[in-house]
Amino acid sequence: MTIIDEFRTLDTAPELRLTPGEEQRRDHLLAAIIQLDRGPQVDRATAAGTARRTTPARPRTVRTTVTIGATALLAAGALTVGGVAVLPSVVHHLLPGVVEPGTTAAGPLSAVSLASWTSSPAHPSAASTVVTNATAHCSRSMPEPSGNDAPVTVSNVDQRGSVTTVVLSRGGYRFFCLVGADGSGHSELVDGPGNRLPGVAGPASLSVQSADDSGSGATAISTLWGEAGADVASVTVSAGGHTLTATVDNGLWTAWWPPVGDSVDPLDGTVTWTTTTGASHSSSLNALVPGN
Repeated sequence: MTIIDEFRTLDTAPELRLTPGEEQRRDHLLAAIIQLDRGPQVDRATAAGTARRTTPARPRTVRTTVTIGATALLAAGALTVGGVAVLPSVVHHLLPGVVEPGTTAAGPLSAVSLASWTSSPAHPSAASTVVTNATAHCSRSMPEPSGNDAPVTVSNVDQRGSVTTVVLSRGGYRFFCLVGADGSGHSELVDGPGNRLPGVAGPASLSVQSADDSGSGATAISTLWGEAGADVASVTVSAGGHTLTATVDNGLWTAWWPPVGDSVDPLDGTVTWTTTTGASHSSSLNALVPGN
């Protein structure tokens, strides 16, 4: 038995299988990564040993969701997916939830939850029932290294229909979390002690630090988040067949949407942001990925 097999026995969440659509997107993503792999060889420690891979000349932050508990991921240090080392800071933890009858939860949210999505978010207070419920679900998914007894700080509250996203800070760690009314969803480690985000070039600057697509068909979703300079007042994203208002708070901006048709690459789009001075800036999303 490998160390990954041992960790899986400790994971209380039900094992989820990739759908054919997700497998196809995973293979397409890995092929794109291999195509971009032109840099020097480096070694990365993985749960299975040491994986040999190259440093991409143009790093992309699109993630493939790994369906294994976050506690095991952090303990393992890293996983290998299709021969590519995936570090804990880019791995998602699927939250257990109850799927509404008559829906297929190929992704982290049900089709019923996604049908309520809106392009402009509401921002309920941290004390509201919807936010306290989302915080409770997301807090339980946080692994032990974040300090489960430490107080939780909530920012970037974004409610679109029955789905709420928040950024939770606890024990020096920050997590981006998306959760439906039924408690299903996923969480992602943003940063932590010794592994902080790099910061933006200036107070009017924006960056993309994570982009993810998961699920398929009626349960497909795309998520984006990144850093925002202190002068960034608003962010509008055009991607996946939608134009939507992102949420900006506490130095981060967050957005998510159900893509239309085959528009599944969350970086295939543009972003416009306005600063407190009224100045407007636009860019392709891909150009805001550090290193691009």
